[in-house]
Amino acid sequence: MERDFEWLWENLKEGARQKFEDVCYVVYSSEFPDEDVHKVAVTQGDCGIDIYIEKVNMHTVYAFL
Repeated sequence: MERDFEWLWENLKEGARQKFEDVCYVVYSSEFPDEDVHKVAVTQGDCGIDIYIEKVNMHTVYAFL
């Protein structure tokens, strides 16, 4: 089943952004099971980052907008 953000907005309105972040968290947690996957609290200074993944072994951080 494929849905986009527009579908989320049409069905959830103001809750669409939070649902999108929740879905991203689940997907990336599954994709990177051995890494620290974090949600980012919404602030004006976060540059739009929704999820970041900290690779413990390599000290690499992936940020997803």
